[in-house]
Amino acid sequence: MRRGQITVFIILGLFFVIIVALTLYINERQQPVLQVVHERAPIPTKDCEDGTPDGQCSAERPLRCVSGVMHPVCTDCGCPTNLLCNVDGTCSGRAEEAASNFTIYIIPIGYNVTDREFLLRAEIIKTILFANFPLKDSDFVVVEKTLPQAQD
Repeated sequence: MRRGQITVFIILGLFFVIIVALTLYINERQQPVLQVVHERAPIPTKDCEDGTPDGQCSAERPLRCVSGVMHPVCTDCGCPTNLLCNVDGTCSGRAEEAASNFTIYIIPIGYNVTDREFLLRAEIIKTILFANFPLKDSDFVVVEKTLPQAQD
């Protein structure tokens, strides 16, 4: 082939590509665009009869509203004052009447038994444990013997 013929084929090819591209562009612009929006269906929520929103704790502890039905969930909603949380989510028994099955020994390591700092730390430990477990003062024993400082 001669050089002139190759040039003509290149020009015709480019002309053909431009015509096809314009045709596709015009057809695309004339067709209505269908846009499909996929939305999740809203999860139906049902508030409870007492007005507690779904998933929230009721004012009457330990109840929680779950799809319009109250369920006891003391691990999340807590128990009324001085009641204990049961495994099934209900509250029962008075914390101060519950018998503990263990004794907590507070040992003064590196302190004298009468040292103010040791006694303050012991009271802090007792306060934290009283708030979370059904314990009485008699469940705590301060060991009278002073132990040497712990080694690292």
